[in-house]
Amino acid sequence: MFTLKRIPVLCLLAVMVAFFTGCKKQGSYNYTFVNQSDKQINIYIYRTEADYNGGKWPAISGTINAHGNYAVPSGALEDSKDYYVDWYSSDLMYSNWGDSTQANKFTPSASVKTFNINPTQPNYMRKLALDYDLLKTNWIGVDAYDTANPGVSVWATMTDKMKYRVLNIQRGFVADYEYMDGNDSEKDNYIYTIRQNGNTITMIFKDERTHTLTAQIPAGGNLKNIDTAWFSFYDKVYKLAKQH
Repeated sequence: MFTLKRIPVLCLLAVMVAFFTGCKKQGSYNYTFVNQSDKQINIYIYRTEADYNGGKWPAISGTINAHGNYAVPSGALEDSKDYYVDWYSSDLMYSNWGDSTQANKFTPSASVKTFNINPTQPNYMRKLALDYDLLKTNWIGVDAYDTANPGVSVWATMTDKMKYRVLNIQRGFVADYEYMDGNDSEKDNYIYTIRQNGNTITMIFKDERTHTLTAQIPAGGNLKNIDTAWFSFYDKVYKLAKQH
């Protein structure tokens, strides 16, 4: 039998349980990644920009059905910390990589709970630069012409050493270019930017000089891969072929 002395204690315990239970419910919520496209989207969330650039150790990964949502419990991500989000459709036609119109950073908080995936047009940049393993592509020289006489191949007049051209493009917006300078093997390291304008993709590679790679998207965009591109390097433009 309860005594009157015990009633205040029990009431206090009940109030405390109700208070902490209410707090727990109030603090628990989901971050929602909303796929507004008509394609299934693969999503990877990285803790650091270095992990994002290297495509390593995602904190969270999954797939989102067309016009579907992907919920992440609030406890899985740190409040107010910057995370880096990589998303793409399985055919690589939609992607936020390289697309300045699409966000790749998410800073979750109690007031920022939603990340929208809303591609407005096909993005072929990833298909050009990263479709080998989603991290890099390798290209070799197969033709060339002088910049002073565009369209006229000089490939047949070049030695094998002069023809040796290898461009390695990496996901973290860095690249290297291997070639022969006389009898010496050279490797230049670049940072690059990439953009798509209509049916043309342009990559700008920079070290002490600027070099440009361009690729054309076939009319209608009906393609599985973009396999050739033109790379301007000093006094020549080299036709490069992607290696699979």
